[in-house]
Amino acid sequence: MNPLQVDILEALDEAARAEARRFMSGCVSQSIHQSLDWPLLNPPTARQTYLYFLVRDQERLVSAGVLRLTAVVAGLKVAAIHRGPVTATLEELPAVLQVLSQALRGRGVVSLTVNPHWTGQQGAEIPDVLAPLGFAPVPEGLQNFPTATALIDCTQTTDDMMAAMTQTGRRHLRKSAKAGVTCRPMATRAEAELANQIMAAMSVETGLTLDSQHDFTAHYDFLSAYPDRGSILVTEVEGKVFGAAVNYMEGARGFNMLLTTSSQVTVPRAYQLMWDSILSAKSTGATSFDMVGFPDEDRESDAGMKTRGAFKRGFGPQIVKLPPLMTKPLRPVLHHIIAQARILRRMRNRVKGRT
Repeated sequence: MNPLQVDILEALDEAARAEARRFMSGCVSQSIHQSLDWPLLNPPTARQTYLYFLVRDQERLVSAGVLRLTAVVAGLKVAAIHRGPVTATLEELPAVLQVLSQALRGRGVVSLTVNPHWTGQQGAEIPDVLAPLGFAPVPEGLQNFPTATALIDCTQTTDDMMAAMTQTGRRHLRKSAKAGVTCRPMATRAEAELANQIMAAMSVETGLTLDSQHDFTAHYDFLSAYPDRGSILVTEVEGKVFGAAVNYMEGARGFNMLLTTSSQVTVPRAYQLMWDSILSAKSTGATSFDMVGFPDEDRESDAGMKTRGAFKRGFGPQIVKLPPLMTKPLRPVLHHIIAQARILRRMRNRVKGRT
């Protein structure tokens, strides 16, 4: 019998929020996507809403975070706990997922999708840990979170970090400096709106699908109110802003949430912005910096991904595998129908994007 109790709530009072934040601050598996502030950074829509959850072993909190409910068809909903759920140990994860699955099934939810944020050997164990609980990797067409990423060791000196870069990476940084490329904190909301325009142009050029989490104004507002949570930078040349980056702190790990630059700039345009993002995280105590995503050779062959991979490789990161998105059918027949429909819709949208 599972001894855990779960509360799924539309809102948390201040005491519960403080307790959840204290718990997550001590977990290496914490992530910005499971922060209680995530609904501010990626606001709900008509189709997608959020609920908060607290899981306890008697009085002890063992998991807390945010789950997203997406309305699909005929009032049916699917649930996702992105880069979560957060637990203090990997051993506590199965019992937490069991009680969450039971509670969501009782609410009529069709399926639960998760990708707990563990790396290294523990991350490699996640599929085997989740499989006996009824979870399986989502179909390839729906696997929209990185299954590998690039981590920078920020415990090194700045000189050692520079030495760890490839010759190409260092050369592009020198070219950027020679061309007068600089970075600084974003100063105004107008600059955030300009960053949105640059991001929109990049979306057209690359096929990147944008949603509310790509809104620089939301990140600017949040980080202006809570500057200790991360940094938002712009990059410019000759006084003209041509790119921006949003970075968050996930405990002792920096996380590059967004990075965009204008293709109209001919100098190596993103190297200085990424380098300053890394240094900003290091200056606030980060021991590592997640460049967020790296082409997984086991499943990705897209040319654009390989180009971005070469860019990140230039900074000399450690490449680590991440757990894939895994889903558990809570109402199996309906889950299968909805999953197939979502794959077809995504394929159709990709075809439209190329025409």
